[in-house]
Amino acid sequence: MTPSLSARSGFEDTFAQVTARLLERSGTLAGRRCEAMNFGVSGYNSAQEVHLFERKVLSFGPDAVVLAYVLNDSEPTLFYSSLWTAGRSA
Repeated sequence: MTPSLSARSGFEDTFAQVTARLLERSGTLAGRRCEAMNFGVSGYNSAQEVHLFERKVLSFGPDAVVLAYVLNDSEPTLFYSSLWTAGRSA
């Protein structure tokens, strides 16, 4: 989940895709394919990222998750989306 970088780049240039390519080329994966999925949402803080992780990311059964922590991650929630409010009580 890489919010800022993800929102501004083409998918092939995101942190997730670049990392996947580097892992495949390094030989670390012993010939296995690495699939990158980008769940970045610009402006989300840590609380919103946890909610997104629990509601969406875990359903894909990832073997590994990379979270890029940025300065706004510790700030209070600035906006609420339908994803954030779905399944939450007021």
